[in-house]
Amino acid sequence: MEDNMMTPALPEEEMCPCDREVFERVWRRVMPDQENSPIRLMPPEGQTQPSPEQSRQEEQTGIALPQTRRGGMEQEGVCLGQSSGMYAALLREMIDGEMEDWRTYQAMARRAGGSAAKLLGTMAADERRHAKRLGAAYFIITGQRYQSPNQNGSRPTHELMNGLREQFIQEQRGAAAYQGAAQESSDACLRQLYQELAEEEMLHARMIRSLLEQM
Repeated sequence: MEDNMMTPALPEEEMCPCDREVFERVWRRVMPDQENSPIRLMPPEGQTQPSPEQSRQEEQTGIALPQTRRGGMEQEGVCLGQSSGMYAALLREMIDGEMEDWRTYQAMARRAGGSAAKLLGTMAADERRHAKRLGAAYFIITGQRYQSPNQNGSRPTHELMNGLREQFIQEQRGAAAYQGAAQESSDACLRQLYQELAEEEMLHARMIRSLLEQM
């Protein structure tokens, strides 16, 4: 006699997410052939059941694949994704500022002598590297390369000690700006980048203070 009994289903609302995850993991071990399983678990609304291949992969690795509607990759919160395009203007402003610092430290290094010139040259290289890191993030997000329009501008440094004083203040402002941007950003990669740059800007401020103490 033909068996017309319907496969029993466990309603979604009867299980919390943790129960669902445990049940699915255990049941896949007990019944590897999910297509012939006498029990099936209703997926959350808007989702479909995972494919057998995906279920095996998740079971073997212990890692659930990121999804939206079971099959589409998660788009929200993508690191340096198109959703971070809202930060493009801020990134351009930051690149301009780092390039200005780079040129300023180069000009100061040419006027200084001895160990001071070497230290200022090191900070100039750091600022250039900061601009490149920000530029790489900008390119990944927008698909466009950004080049700072002011290639020759630098802050006026009429006297070395006064110039160092101005840069000390500027480095602290830059660190605070990066810290604020990190707190406001919803992009995890940008947050990490801003936090790292903030730490390096504060290091520059300490280096300048140490240099002034030796003059």
